[in-house]
Amino acid sequence: MLKVVDTKKTPPLGRRFRTNDMEAVIGIMAILPVPGTINVFSSSFVIAEAECKIGAQ
Repeated sequence: MLKVVDTKKTPPLGRRFRTNDMEAVIGIMAILPVPGTINVFSSSFVIAEAECKIGAQ
């Protein structure tokens, strides 16, 4: 006879960094603006460099 184990009642293996899934989503949403901001600023420098080269010709 198979014994069914309820995974919600078993303790997690290792250390947990979040208490629930919504906390993980909020953490990701809090971190994503940083690379997005870096991406916007770097692309604006690339566009500005390209426009300066076009204007210098």
